[in-house]
Amino acid sequence: MKDEDFNLLKQGFKDISDIVHGKDVQGTEEVMIKPRGKSIPVDSIDKGMNAANITNLRLSLNMSQEMFAEVIGVSTSTVRAWEQGKRHPNTSIFRLITLIQNDPKRIKELVNLKS
Repeated sequence: MKDEDFNLLKQGFKDISDIVHGKDVQGTEEVMIKPRGKSIPVDSIDKGMNAANITNLRLSLNMSQEMFAEVIGVSTSTVRAWEQGKRHPNTSIFRLITLIQNDPKRIKELVNLKS
């Protein structure tokens, strides 16, 4: 991942965290977001990423379900449902999880975790 891309991703995560914690974020405005499409079962996109692999990824990052949920912008119950195989990430979240899986060191740096 290029440093420029990483810095944009890092700033995005910081902005999301600030918004979640009720802080004002410069340059943002309230918008209505309509979900696009349906959730795509992870196994239909990549046979290598299933419920167990999502759990293993989270554990390899030394993150609780709550922390992992906050980092990727979903609820803890959503992460729990993925890990139990009851639900699947939507396409956007799947892409984010794939980025995290491909470069876990960057995500650890982002959330100030040590390997």
